Amino acid sequence: MILAVQVFNSPVHKFKTEVFCVLSNIAWTYLCHHRLLSLGEEIYTADGSSLPLSQILKTEKLGLNPAITANLLDIKELRDKVEHHILGQADLLWRGLFQANCLNFDKVMCDWFGAKVTLQKNLSFSLQFSKPDIEQLSQVTAYDVPSGIKAFNEGLRENHADSIKESTEYEFTVVYTMVPGSKSKANIKFISPESDEGKEISNVLIKHKPADELYPFKPTKVVNLVKSATNKKFTIPMHTEAVKKYKIRPENGKPDKKKTNSKYCIYHAAHGDYTYSQAWVDLLIASQNEEKS
Repeated sequence: MILAVQVFNSPVHKFKTEVFCVLSNIAWTYLCHHRLLSLGEEIYTADGSSLPLSQILKTEKLGLNPAITANLLDIKELRDKVEHHILGQADLLWRGLFQANCLNFDKVMCDWFGAKVTLQKNLSFSLQFSKPDIEQLSQVTAYDVPSGIKAFNEGLRENHADSIKESTEYEFTVVYTMVPGSKSKANIKFISPESDEGKEISNVLIKHKPADELYPFKPTKVVNLVKSATNKKFTIPMHTEAVKKYKIRPENGKPDKKKTNSKYCIYHAAHGDYTYSQAWVDLLIASQNEEKS
């Protein structure tokens, strides 16, 4: 996995996407093999070959969540594409997918075998010969990508629910903000989208759309949509429990009602209630389907 990262970060290599996909797939296969062996599971087929990653991911023994699994399956699709196409023209297109894959690898490895095996001490930010340019950052995806690769990338994402696509375990994204500072200091700040500051920025960025358009569902509508999609019992009390579980808004009686997770919910001061987004509906559907399976 370290080799996959080193190749992708190297300024001299031109085959970054292709090599990362192949090496990452091998690294995850070895990691999952080792996990299954530690659990006393068999990793060989009748003909003596070891289980491929796509087959390993079908077992429930690993306990990987849907977003991590989706990330791995999509990188496998990219790896398969490498056999017939050069994808290097679009290295940046999948950078978020690859970053999530790296973070997932270290987290899963530590969860399975302890913090002593972490790679965090071995790898850090890659060095550059120039400072980040704001215009370049804003145009990072505006380069010319072949139409076939664009279609392939869109096809990957269409296979997943919004709750998967918006998870940082599927694809890692960073919010850039401008901050005042002296010439000796950087003028770019990295902010977690889950932090209070990140949520505030998110609220600002989406103000150009009416709240009713972004958060169209009241609790009863959410419940009906989830029941219809899952064919499973889902009630208002169950919705209330889910709200508490995921902590998407303050509990009743709390003073600051506006401190919601803006990805899923918003408070309307005018009529004193909360409404919910499609992303919240998708999350509940995914959660119900997981319980169902």
